[in-house]
Amino acid sequence: MLMGRHVLALIVVLSALSVGSLSCEKRFPPEGQHPAHFDAIGPRLVSNQAQFPVTLYGEGLTAGCVLKLRGPVNRSLPTTWIDQNHLAAVIPSSLTSAEGPSEVTLDITLASATGVILQGSDSLTVINDLGFPSPRAMVTTSSGEKAFVAVLTTNQVWVYSRKGEPVQKISVAEGPRDLVLIPADASANVGEKVAVIHEFSGEVRVLDAAQPEAAQEKFSVGANAQSAVFDPVGRQLLITNHQTDHLDVVDWKSKTLAFSIPLGVNPNSLAFDARALSVAVGNVGSGDVSLVNLKNRTEQRKTSTFETTILGGHTETFQKYVMGGKAPRALAAFPLKETFFVASVGPNIGPNPQRMEVSMNGGISVVDAKTAKILRHVSLGGGIPQSMVLDARRNTLFVADISLGRVVSFDALRLAGTDSSARTAMLGSVKMPVPSTTDWFRPSSDFGVKGRSGLEIHSGPQALALLDQGRSLLVLSRFNGTLTEMDVTDPRNMRVRKVWPGPSMGSQALRRRGEIIYFSDLGNSSMSCDGCHLEGHNDGVLFEKSHPLHIYRVSSLRGARLTPPYFFPGPLPSLEVTAERVLARNRFQNPIPTPGEIEALTEYQKMFGWLPNPHRTLEGGLPPSLQLPDGEIGRPAQGMKLFEGKGGCATSACHPAPLFTPDQSPPFRGRSHRVGTPIALPLHAELQFMPPTGLPVPSLIGVWDVFPLLESGEGGLDVVNNQALEPRFPFALRRVLEHPLRQMHGNMAALSDSERNDVLAYLLTL
Repeated sequence: MLMGRHVLALIVVLSALSVGSLSCEKRFPPEGQHPAHFDAIGPRLVSNQAQFPVTLYGEGLTAGCVLKLRGPVNRSLPTTWIDQNHLAAVIPSSLTSAEGPSEVTLDITLASATGVILQGSDSLTVINDLGFPSPRAMVTTSSGEKAFVAVLTTNQVWVYSRKGEPVQKISVAEGPRDLVLIPADASANVGEKVAVIHEFSGEVRVLDAAQPEAAQEKFSVGANAQSAVFDPVGRQLLITNHQTDHLDVVDWKSKTLAFSIPLGVNPNSLAFDARALSVAVGNVGSGDVSLVNLKNRTEQRKTSTFETTILGGHTETFQKYVMGGKAPRALAAFPLKETFFVASVGPNIGPNPQRMEVSMNGGISVVDAKTAKILRHVSLGGGIPQSMVLDARRNTLFVADISLGRVVSFDALRLAGTDSSARTAMLGSVKMPVPSTTDWFRPSSDFGVKGRSGLEIHSGPQALALLDQGRSLLVLSRFNGTLTEMDVTDPRNMRVRKVWPGPSMGSQALRRRGEIIYFSDLGNSSMSCDGCHLEGHNDGVLFEKSHPLHIYRVSSLRGARLTPPYFFPGPLPSLEVTAERVLARNRFQNPIPTPGEIEALTEYQKMFGWLPNPHRTLEGGLPPSLQLPDGEIGRPAQGMKLFEGKGGCATSACHPAPLFTPDQSPPFRGRSHRVGTPIALPLHAELQFMPPTGLPVPSLIGVWDVFPLLESGEGGLDVVNNQALEPRFPFALRRVLEHPLRQMHGNMAALSDSERNDVLAYLLTL
C-alpha cells in the first residue's frame, strides 16, 4: 500500500464475482457462469474544461461496448478494450453547459456492440469549470493600450482596452495557463504577438496583439506546460513542464524544440535574466529553485537552509530549525545585481524545542545567482505573495498579496543588498478596491475590527504588469475580473487611478464566495487554506498538528470529496466538519466561521478534481510501453495485471479500483494499517512525538503528479545530516516500491525488476 494521506480520491470496491469470457451481448449464461456486467467508472469526478480519460471496470467485457451517459446530458461514447475486466473511454470537454449549475451528476451504464445494456451501473460527476472563470496570467502590449488575461478554466483569453472598450473573449485551446508577449520583429515585418501557453492541449496558440480576433497560429509543445518567458536575443520561448519536470527551449522561428534541461519536481514559475542568459525556476513539488545557465545548459538546485536569514515575521527566531523550502509561487529577475527574487510562504521550519508549528511567513527570498545561495527571506509582515513584477528603471519590486488584498512595494537594491539594508526594503502598501456589488462572505461589520483584515480581501490580486515605463501598475483581480490601474510613480505612496471593468464572472456565487475564503486571511494570522494546499494541491511536508506533533506530508484536495475521512490522526468525517475546524484554527478563532462560510468553503473545495492523466492514449487506453521518469521502460497493461494479481495491491484493504483506496466505500472507510512505512521523517526525532500507529491508505488517482509520497514524506524526501530535508528521490513512486532500508511495499519483493517497472508504468496511468 502506498501510505501518506493523499486525501485525493474516491473509490468503489469491485465485486468479487468470478471472471467469465462472455460477450457484452445479453444472453442466457451457461450453467455456473455469470453474465457480463459493469461495476464502476474511475475516476468519478471530471471537469467539463478538458478531455478526460476514464477506466470502466467489470467482468466479461469485450470490444465494441458503448458508454451511456444519462441525466441532464444524454450521450453515447465509444470505449477502448483493454481486457475482459477493463475498458477505457474519454469524457469529452464541454460535455455540460457553462450556463448550468456548478456540477452535474450523470448515470452511467454500458451497452454491448448490439445495444444490449449490461448489468450494473455507476455515476459520474462533471464539474462546471467552464462556467467558473479563473483569471490567472496577464501581459500588456508595449504601448499599454491592451491587456491580455489567460482564463484557465474557460479556455479563453480576455482582451481589455485601456480606452474602456468592451472586453473581447478569445477562444483558445484547453487550459490557457500563461501568456508571453513576443516583441515585434522589424526585420521580418512582424508586429507584437501574444503566445498562449496551455496546460492540457499540448500546444501554443499565437495571437496577433493588434488584432487578437484574427486567425491563430498554433504549434505543438509538450502537454502540461506551466509557465513561460521569452528570450528576445536568442528568440527562444522557455517553457516549464510539470509532467516531464524539464525546461523546454523552443526556437521561435522554426517553432520546434531546441533542447530541454531537467529541473526539480513540478516546475512552475520562472524568471529570465537576459544579461547573464540565466533562468530561475520555482519547483513547486520539491520546494526548491533551479538555476539554469542557458549557455552551458547546466542546472543546479537550491533551497532554504539554516544559513538562510529570516528577516521579520514570527519565524525569524527559528532560523536554525529551517529544514528546507516551501513552494515558490512567483519569481522575478534583478539583472543589475545578478539576483532572483522568489515569493513563497517562507522557509520551512522543522522540529524545534518550542514546538512552534505555524511556519507560514509570506515574503520574498533573495537568491544570489553568482554564489547560487538563497541569502535571506524578507517577510511581508503578514499575507501570502501571489505574483511579482520588477521595475528595472526605478529598481522597485511590486508584490501582489492575494490573502490580504493588497500590493506591496520594495526597494530592490536594499532587498538584494545586505541583511541590514533588506530590513528596511519595504516601501509601501496599498489596499485594492472592491466593486460595491461584491457579495461579502460575512457581514461587512465583521471586517477590519479586532485585528482582522478589511473588505479588500475580496479583491484577490492575482497578476501584475507595468505600464507607462513603470509609472503605472496594472493589477488583475482573480475574484472579480477587474483590472486596477495604479499610479506608482512614488512607490511609497501608491494610489488607485481607475478600474478597468471586467466581464461577468459567472453565476456560481456560492463557489465564488468559497474561493475568496480559501485564499484570504481574515484573521491576519499569515495563514490561509491556500497557504498549505497550493491551488488545492499539496506542498511538501510540515511540522504540525499538535497531537501528535511531528512532520506530516501535506495532502492534496483533488478528489478529496469522495474519500473521507480527513486529517489523520483523529479523522474528521466530512469536508464540512474539516472546513469548520481548519478555518477556525487558521484564524486562531478570530472570528469563528459562520455556517455560511463553512457551506461556501466546502462548495469550493468540492470542485477540486484531478487533472486529466497525460500518460493515457488519445482514446483513453493504456500505451504499450511508457518511459518512466528515471529512464526505465514499463508496460502499463502488464503492470495492471501484476497490480491486481501477483503484486497483491488491489485487495479491499489496500488499493481497490476504481479509486484505489478503501475510503471509497463506507464499509471500509477510515481504516488504517501497519505496513512498515514510517510515521515521520527522522529529522530531530527527539523533538517529534511519533507513537506507533497504523496509517491510512491514500487514493492512487493522480499519483503521477504528487510529491512527496507516504504519510511521512519519505517517498521522495531524505534527511541530510539530521539538519535538513532533501528531495533526493524525484521519482517518488519508485522510492516507495523499492525503499532499500525498509520492508518492500506490499508484495513488491516477489516481483522482478522489470515487473516492478511495469507496475510503476501502470501507476503513472491512474
